[in-house]
Amino acid sequence: MKRILQHLKTWWGTVVGAGAFVVAVFGLAPDPPQIGLFHSAMTQDRILKEAQAEVYAPDEYDDYVRAMSRVKEELAAQQAKFYYSRQYLTFERLSREAVEASGRAEKAARENRSAVKQEASQLAGEARTLLGAVRARTHRVGLSDSGRASLVRVEVLLREADMFGREDRWHESNDRVRTALTFARTAHAELQNRVGRYDDAGLIKQWDRWVYETLDWSSRNGERAVVVVKSRNLCLLLESGHMVRAYDADLGKNGVFDKSYRGDYATPEGKYRIIKKKGAGQSKYHKALLINYPNDEDIRAFRRDRTLGRVSIRSRLGGHIEIHGDGGRDRNWTEGCVALPNADMDHIFSRTAIGTPVTIVGNFSDFDRLFSRPNKS
Repeated sequence: MKRILQHLKTWWGTVVGAGAFVVAVFGLAPDPPQIGLFHSAMTQDRILKEAQAEVYAPDEYDDYVRAMSRVKEELAAQQAKFYYSRQYLTFERLSREAVEASGRAEKAARENRSAVKQEASQLAGEARTLLGAVRARTHRVGLSDSGRASLVRVEVLLREADMFGREDRWHESNDRVRTALTFARTAHAELQNRVGRYDDAGLIKQWDRWVYETLDWSSRNGERAVVVVKSRNLCLLLESGHMVRAYDADLGKNGVFDKSYRGDYATPEGKYRIIKKKGAGQSKYHKALLINYPNDEDIRAFRRDRTLGRVSIRSRLGGHIEIHGDGGRDRNWTEGCVALPNADMDHIFSRTAIGTPVTIVGNFSDFDRLFSRPNKS
């Protein structure tokens, strides 16, 4: 029995010794020093993903990923060695570098995210300001089809930007806002181009002359006359050289421009006179005052534009321009006529006659003069 026990002790000692050898040789040893530093670097990956470092700090995040790759490679290389030949100084240094890289990536991501968020908010505000400015005037001035499409795109993109912002996806929100701002600037530039002619010094000089001539004629003859100022969407009734009534006026869809040809939806500019009065039942727009457009100057301008190629050779000069009723829609909608609310149309209709001058201008620089001595009529 003793002999059997002795053999068992010898056998168990051999097994334990072999196990210790395996542990020592094949790496079943305690964790290397600074393993906590390594684990800290590993857990930073989750924090960096929450901070969206891949989006807001891609370079710094790539540095962290490369640093972690070097740490893992070094750890694997050391653990592949015999236990007593392992050196963890490089592993420790690389782990510390990975932690530092993660810190830089997190800091950059949070700072950049904040900057992108601030920029998105700022650009969205600019886009909304431009959108509001254009919307406030397009019902009067009007835009091209592409201009109106740009406004729709701005509204859609800003809604998408708001949605991404609520989801804390500021990078995508910023992209939408930038595109929206581009469309808003395009529409605003078109608007400025259209209304810019109202500030043209040469045109203003001509318009002023027409209005002064009309005022002078009305004053000298003690007669009534009509002046339409397109930039203000106003139709003015003059008597003896003074404004006695102002009416809100709707113009052509492209009323900001001078009429060039039939179908351009522009409202003509020039000195005209009433050649026909259409009472109730004679006009599809309540009542109407037909003017002598085109006049001689309009005909000469049309022929000149066609010769110079400014309008198509197949274009025709329009006509049948009226001051008529059914206005008051707070937008420019006619094919070129001047539309007044029906009550105002009744008023001006009763106070004008065939031959009454009608002067239509884009703008007038001495507008206060028209209101200096208003009379009742």
